[in-house]
Amino acid sequence: MDYNPYHKQRFNKHDYLRALIWGLIFSFVAYVFQIYRTPNRDILIKLSNSFLLGGGLQLVYAAFSYINKEGFFDVGIVGFKQLGSAIDSGIRGRKGMQDLPDLQSYKEEKLKTRRVNLPTLVSGAIYLVLAIITAVVFSYR
Repeated sequence: MDYNPYHKQRFNKHDYLRALIWGLIFSFVAYVFQIYRTPNRDILIKLSNSFLLGGGLQLVYAAFSYINKEGFFDVGIVGFKQLGSAIDSGIRGRKGMQDLPDLQSYKEEKLKTRRVNLPTLVSGAIYLVLAIITAVVFSYR
């Protein structure tokens, strides 16, 4: 069976729900910390800051999943694997190195499973919109 990189397993509704719940957890933790650090601040400011943190963390994670999907870290990973194998074979006194993939075969193998985390990207955007809405409501209040 030929591999087609454009027909990977689709995200389902549980993946989107999981991303929304993680954003809610991040936002709740940020809100709790704000209650103790700045107790006299308005509730809408706390909510806006909390949603901003939850959305920002999720968008950063989605950006790193995109960078990883493109193979930005592959050279370093393969290099460290080969370096570790060379050190290990030198310490143990073995003549040959273990069978390690070259960069191209490593990229081809990893391309089969890598994808951008779309649910996290969507959830992060939703939380950023919530942060903007609460900031606007506070400013007009």
